[in-house]
Amino acid sequence: MKVLVTGSQGYIGKTLCWWLKNAGHEVVEFTKETTFEEMAEQLSDIKFIVHLAGVIHTNDSKEYINGNYNLTVKLVEKIVASGYDIPIIYASS
Repeated sequence: MKVLVTGSQGYIGKTLCWWLKNAGHEVVEFTKETTFEEMAEQLSDIKFIVHLAGVIHTNDSKEYINGNYNLTVKLVEKIVASGYDIPIIYASS
């Protein structure tokens, strides 16, 4: 199964990606360097999304909103626009 993992470079994300790969799944890693356009191009084959990305260590409310709320909204918008019905596990602060 092909799984998209956001926050794949964080502690939990790295561990999850390692586990999924060792279980025989294909993992698409969404990192800070990945664009939404790149991610959207791969949605046709994605069977599941684990959304772990987010900002937790900041006192800047704009950074927090952008890295959590806005990131999640953009992700969902891309999924809806793709027309694919992809389940999401959301686990972020």
